[in-house]
Amino acid sequence: MELIDGDVIVIPPSGGDASLAETDIVHRLRAWQERQRAGGRVLTDVCVRVGDGYLAPDAAGWAPGNEPTIRPGALDTIPDLGVEALSPATRENELGAKRTLYLRADVRELWLIDAADRSVTVIER
Repeated sequence: MELIDGDVIVIPPSGGDASLAETDIVHRLRAWQERQRAGGRVLTDVCVRVGDGYLAPDAAGWAPGNEPTIRPGALDTIPDLGVEALSPATRENELGAKRTLYLRADVRELWLIDAADRSVTVIER
C-alpha cells in the first residue's frame, strides 16, 4: 500500500509484462549504480516516506553519501532515482499523484517503464 495525499492506495501484484520489466530494472540499475562511481545503494521492495506520504517504488537508487539507513519500516531518505513499471492496475496513480509526489520531493531522476509500449520515460531534475 501507499499513502498519497491522505489516500491509501492498494497496489496489486503487477504480474505479466510489468513483472518482467521490474526484473530487468534491477539489472539496469547496476549500470546506474556504477555511474555513481563510489557506490551508492539500489533497493527493491521498499517503502519510502515522502513528505506526508509513503511510496513503494518498484526500485530506487541512492547516490553515494545519500544512502538510507537500513532499518525496519519506511525509509526516510528520498531516493535520487525512482523507478516505476507501469501496469494496468497502477498506471493512473504512477503517472499522476505518485509522479507529482516524486517530483515535489526532488527525486533527481524518475524512470517510468511502460512494458506494453516497450518504452521508458526518463524525467531528470
